[in-house]
Amino acid sequence: MYLLFGIGILSHIYLFTILMHSLLAIVVVLAVSNLGTSFAAAYLAKDTTTNESYQLVDKRSGEELSTQTSTEDIELERTVIDQETGSRRLATELEYKTSSLTIPRRLCSKLKKNCNRGRQVTLKRTWGNGDVSRHTMCPFRRGKISRSLKSILENELGQKVILKPEENGHCEISGDAVRMRQGEVCQVNNDCADNLTCMKVPAFIESCQWSCAKKRWVERMKVQCQWDCDFPTCENEEEIEKR
Repeated sequence: MYLLFGIGILSHIYLFTILMHSLLAIVVVLAVSNLGTSFAAAYLAKDTTTNESYQLVDKRSGEELSTQTSTEDIELERTVIDQETGSRRLATELEYKTSSLTIPRRLCSKLKKNCNRGRQVTLKRTWGNGDVSRHTMCPFRRGKISRSLKSILENELGQKVILKPEENGHCEISGDAVRMRQGEVCQVNNDCADNLTCMKVPAFIESCQWSCAKKRWVERMKVQCQWDCDFPTCENEEEIEKR
């Protein structure tokens, strides 16, 4: 009996010893892990900083460092070349027909880097009525980014994107990928896909404004909604005439 009792005690001691060693091993692993994290943080802090937008950037190159998979939105602007300065400026409404879609020097360089690295890049347009259009540019499946010449790319949707660098550092953007589809807002005919015209269709605008009037909103919101309806869209003229 005493022998069995002694064996039971030894068995408990043995199990307790294994448990203690296991806990000790876990503590050591956690300590080493925390130490490694501290060293990594110190190393990262030595080579990185944040910009005015609180984004992590490389101290030497100033390039933004991505900490997660995300889409880069780059705003397209409708611009003209100023005859006095020779530089690009935003186009007025009267100049839309002779203007081009461009991105400024800083964003042009950024776009090229991101596309060459296979990152997700979309081209964004913000319209006067508050609508926002996004067009896929990268990653691309055909073509290549040229350092100083025109680049002709095909995006993942099979649409063409043309990137043309200018002497002033801006890049002109064109191609099917940045053209609007039927029923989408536009400014000039060049905004629209082939066989579509940028036009105001009174019947569409009236229907849209009537829907705004029916909403249970305060008056100022109804007025804003109706004003947002009064914009041209890309339409097929032949189809409009048949209605």
